[in-house]
Amino acid sequence: MTDGDLTASPTDLDALARYYTTVVQGLSLQARDGATRPDLESIITHAMTAWPTPTRMADQDAIELGSAPACGRGEGGAVPA
Repeated sequence: MTDGDLTASPTDLDALARYYTTVVQGLSLQARDGATRPDLESIITHAMTAWPTPTRMADQDAIELGSAPACGRGEGGAVPA
């Protein structure tokens, strides 16, 4: 992400960072206590619904049209090993 990608105020971004830090810490505790991978992935899926929509829609359009790889993904959208 670069400056200007999100429309949230600096205060909101700080809260968002604290929220995701809390989620990651909670995931760690859940994993330690025996949560299954599907359980953890479900938590992640729900947590990502709080992520704000980027303001640069041109990047998103390029991804949807297949002219740019999705963030964190290699050729064809595959997650690198």
